[in-house]
Amino acid sequence: EFLDVIGPLTQPSKHGGRAEDAFTVIIPSLPGYGFSSLPGDMNIWKTTARLWHKLVTEVIGHQQYVAQGGDVGSEITVLLAHHFPHSVKAIHLNLLPWGYVPAEQQTPEEKVWSTTGDAYMAAEFDYLRLQANRPMMPSVALADSPIGTAAWIASRTSCFTS
Repeated sequence: EFLDVIGPLTQPSKHGGRAEDAFTVIIPSLPGYGFSSLPGDMNIWKTTARLWHKLVTEVIGHQQYVAQGGDVGSEITVLLAHHFPHSVKAIHLNLLPWGYVPAEQQTPEEKVWSTTGDAYMAAEFDYLRLQANRPMMPSVALADSPIGTAAWIASRTSCFTS
């Protein structure tokens, strides 16, 4: 989604900007995705936030940074900002998560947001539970039927646009 902005951020002079406006862009991979293994601690979002913060501050050496997240990365980005507020100067999200700030630390507005998000997830994210808990069932069914695959995609797209 963001491949086109890496060049302008890291080499702005090649894109009509000034060299002194360049950023260091760090693009970590989510543990458990692609060819990486899951961390031993199954609180994966909190663990990933801690690992990414350590990567940026201790390994790379930036004491302050900006974070961006989408999909499950948005949850990790919120946790980065929540747990490391002195280091995270700003965040950008292209999916708005809910419920990752502990309930006892939420403002009244955050509690409404979290409750609304939970209700939406209960009503619309049944596909996610199916794909997470019984992945072979939709895999076989969708691979066997092009019409079924199209219907599945259409049903998932409509839940985000209605």
